[in-house]
Amino acid sequence: MAGWTSTVVIVTAVGAVQLLALGILGEYVGRLYAASQARPSYYVAYDSEEEQRAP
Repeated sequence: MAGWTSTVVIVTAVGAVQLLALGILGEYVGRLYAASQARPSYYVAYDSEEEQRAP
């Protein structure tokens, strides 16, 4: 069973890197989702009725 320890260490290290990357990606997607919830579904840049109401 030579090399068993190094194999376990390598597999554990790769798994740790994968979990870290997944956590960073999850934070990014979660913050994007939260930011998109605070925005209106559309934005009115110009109101043509505003000019008609002016005296």
